[in-house]
Amino acid sequence: MMSKVKRVFGAATFNKNGPGGFKTREEVSEVLGFLKADGIDELDTARRYGDGTSEELIGETPDFEGFTVATKASPYVNKLTKENTITQCETSLKALKRSSVDIFYIHVPDRSTPFEETAEAIHELYQRGCFKRFGLSNFTAEEVQRMYDICKQNNYVLPSVYQGNYNLMTRKNEQELFPLLRKLGMKFYAFSPLAGGFLIKTPDQIKNAQANSRFDVSTRYGQMYSNLYCKDTLFLALEKFQNSCKEFNIKPSEACFSWLRNHSALEEGDAIILGASNIQQLQDNLSDSKAAPLNADMIQILNDLWNIVKDEAPAYHI
Repeated sequence: MMSKVKRVFGAATFNKNGPGGFKTREEVSEVLGFLKADGIDELDTARRYGDGTSEELIGETPDFEGFTVATKASPYVNKLTKENTITQCETSLKALKRSSVDIFYIHVPDRSTPFEETAEAIHELYQRGCFKRFGLSNFTAEEVQRMYDICKQNNYVLPSVYQGNYNLMTRKNEQELFPLLRKLGMKFYAFSPLAGGFLIKTPDQIKNAQANSRFDVSTRYGQMYSNLYCKDTLFLALEKFQNSCKEFNIKPSEACFSWLRNHSALEEGDAIILGASNIQQLQDNLSDSKAAPLNADMIQILNDLWNIVKDEAPAYHI
């Protein structure tokens, strides 16, 4: 049975300057070849990824033809005033060498700028034909409703996609966010399906992380991921999860992907966002993300993990 939840490739590791990842047009071309062969034709990037070089690498790669792309404006680049939001979109399109993208997201809510001002900019860009769908990412449920209401009241383009953190360790969004999205007719794109690699490592590997790896606390991202996941209850759940995978003879990554695509709150038209920092990891994730549905006993075990971690689980928003 083929899952109704599609796969999208996250291009955060397309980066000319940082450690690891894919740094040249040739390397990106190789990635796109694997994606195309495996039936993936959507890319997810952002103005902030690689300080803009993720978008540049995509735009510089001839093999980009045939792929749709989503990008994001971020208050971490500059405040999402009307002028700055428009400028970020224009800069992204120039880097991507495209006149429009499929989805244009607000990457993180800018709580220092009135939502009304950002929404006005988004609608102006939509009227210009700069994107097809408007997306929100890392918003609280209340903020999603507020932005939706502003757009509705002003006859602006409505947000129709939400991108957020969702995996076996991050399920708080099921309680208030998912019901709201379904009511508003919004799709959900799940990033961090493997919890940033937490779910496929041992506690020792995480606590003694290699230099420049996802949980290396000497880096900004390492500190962020450690703050999200490195808690005693999550380590306890991780051990139970990995022991269960051994018992049922399934790779942890296959269990994670299968749960998301076949047994979670995701529905038809939703998506999971795959990542990779090297070709072997890409091949593994492409294969594992097509894992068959799980049996009832394994599903119950995975759902029971939530009872262990829910009090200390990461928030779904920023």
